[in-house]
Amino acid sequence: MKNPQELSQQKVGEIVLANPNAMRVFTKFGIDFCCGGKLTLEVACNKRKLQLSDVEQALVEAAIAAEAPDTLEDPQNWALDRLADHIVGKHHAFVAEQTPEILRLLDKVSKRHGPEHPELYEMNSIFQAVAGELAQHMKKEELILFPAIKRLALVDRGEAVYQTPPFGSVANPINMMEMEHESAGGGLDQIRTLANNFTLPEGACMSYWQVYQLLDAYEKDLHVHVHLENNILFPKAIILESKLTQMQHV
Repeated sequence: MKNPQELSQQKVGEIVLANPNAMRVFTKFGIDFCCGGKLTLEVACNKRKLQLSDVEQALVEAAIAAEAPDTLEDPQNWALDRLADHIVGKHHAFVAEQTPEILRLLDKVSKRHGPEHPELYEMNSIFQAVAGELAQHMKKEELILFPAIKRLALVDRGEAVYQTPPFGSVANPINMMEMEHESAGGGLDQIRTLANNFTLPEGACMSYWQVYQLLDAYEKDLHVHVHLENNILFPKAIILESKLTQMQHV
C-alpha cells in the first residue's frame, strides 16, 4: 500500500487492484470503486464529502492487516474465459435471482408505506428501470461480448483460430457496457440516497427491513461485479485483442 500522499492521487480502481481488501474500506465509506474507479481517491472523497485522511488511514490499516494474498485465486491472474464464466455464474446469477424478489417487495412496501414515505414510489420506479437495463445488459454480455472475449483467450492458448468479430473490435461493445454500468450504478446510488443510506423509518415493517437489506446487498454485489469487468476483464481483453491482431500482420 502506498503512503497517504501517494494514495490521494491514485485512482480508486487501481487501489482495489493493488489490494482487494480496499473494497471493504470503500464499501464502508460509500465510495464507488467500479464505475467511479477512474476517479482519484481525493476526488472520490470530495464527491462524498469525506475526510480524505480518514479514508487513507483506513486503507493503510486494511493493507497492514491483510494476509498475504493467494495469487492463484486473484482474479487478475485468471484466464479471461475463466473470469467471464465466474462473472456470469456468480454475479449475473445473483442479479437474476435477487431482482424479482426486490421488485416484489418494493411494490408491496410502496403500496403500504408510500403515502407516509413517498420516496418509496421513486425508489420503486428507479429500480424497475435498473432491473430492465441490467437484464438486457447481461444478455448482451452473455450472447455477444463474453463469447468474443472467451474466444480471444482460446486463440491466445492456441486452441482456436483468430477471427475478427462482426462488431469489429471488443472495444466497441465494451464502451457500451461501461456506459450501461454507469447508468445502473447511478440508479442504485440514487436509491441509496432516497433511502437515507438504508436507514429504516420508525414503524417500518419486516418487508421494509427486508427490501432495504436486499437493496444494500444488491448494490454492493454490483460494485464487485462491475469492478471485475471495468478494471480487469475489459482492459485485458482490449490488450489481448490488440496483441493477437498485430500477430496476424506479422
